[in-house]
Amino acid sequence: MPWLAGEYFTDGAGGEYGTNPHLRRCGLGLAQLTESGDFDWGAYLPLPGELQTVPRSELFALLVVVQHVADLPVTVYNPDLLGIKYP
Repeated sequence: MPWLAGEYFTDGAGGEYGTNPHLRRCGLGLAQLTESGDFDWGAYLPLPGELQTVPRSELFALLVVVQHVADLPVTVYNPDLLGIKYP
């Protein structure tokens, strides 16, 4: 089911062993609020792949939104990335 236009909030994070690249596991979360600012829905998932970094999880969260949104306009907010608006 395609996601609707609106504001999305994303974040990436590292795990308990963040300083050890061999043990590090990262994940991401995303949420959408209604026009009135109420929580609509959210999801979290692990970062796929062998390369586990927090910046990669931040960018992957953005990619997940872009891949699933079927309507415009969309704004993505992330505490570690600038707000991105399209169009």
